[in-house]
Amino acid sequence: MQAEGNYDEPPLFTADGQAALEQWLAENITYPTNGFENGLHGKVTVRFTVEPDGSLDGIEATAYDDAALAAEAVAALHRSPRWLPGRKGGEPVAVTVTLPVSFRNAIRPKEAVFAAGDSQPADFMGGGLIAFRSWVMSNLEYPTAAYDNNIEGTVVVHFVIDTEGCLTDTHVVASPHSSLTREVLRVLRMSPQWEPARQDGKTVMFRYSLPVIFSMHGTTSGAYTRIGSPTW
Repeated sequence: MQAEGNYDEPPLFTADGQAALEQWLAENITYPTNGFENGLHGKVTVRFTVEPDGSLDGIEATAYDDAALAAEAVAALHRSPRWLPGRKGGEPVAVTVTLPVSFRNAIRPKEAVFAAGDSQPADFMGGGLIAFRSWVMSNLEYPTAAYDNNIEGTVVVHFVIDTEGCLTDTHVVASPHSSLTREVLRVLRMSPQWEPARQDGKTVMFRYSLPVIFSMHGTTSGAYTRIGSPTW
C-alpha cells in the first residue's frame, strides 16, 4: 500500500495495519463465480482517498487484469469500515492511497479437481457429507452484529479437499453480509482432516459447494444450527 499527499502519519486500516487489512480483504472479497470455475486470477490496483473522518472516497480501479475482478475489488472497499486517518501536525487529513489487491485461484491449472460422478468423493469422519454438515452445524454461531440488525440470508462457499485431506481454497461466492461471511469462514478453517477423494486408486482434489442459511426465525445470537444442502 502506498500513500500520497502531505502527511506525517499515513492512514491505517486499523491499529494492526497491513496484516489486518489483508485479513479483512480475504474475508470480504467475493471471488467471481465464473472466475473461480475458470481459474481466473490477477491483480487489481485500487486508488482511493481516506478522508479525515476515516471514510473512503473516490474508490476506483486504476489498473487490472480482468474487469470482473476490478469490479469486485471496488465493491469490497465500498463496504470497508472507517480507517484511522492520516495525520499532519497531530490533526487528521485526507490522504490518497494506492492499494494492490490480488486474486489468486490457488488450484494449479494442471492439477485436476474432481466432482461427483468423476471419482470416489472425499470422506469426512466416516460419514461423508452428512457428517460434515452435522459438524458445521455444531460449530456455527449466529453473529451478534447480524442478529441485532436483523440480517439473514444464505452464504454460498466453494472449497476443495486436497490430496492430503485438507479443506482449502475457500471462496465465498455469495453472502448477504460480511459478518456472516466471517462466521462461515471461521468454521471452515477449523475443519478436521478429511479422507481425500480417489480416482483410479490415486488421491485427487475434490470440490464442493456449500450453502449456509442464516435465518432469524426461532433463534438467538450465539449457537446456531441451520444449514442448506451442499452440492458438488
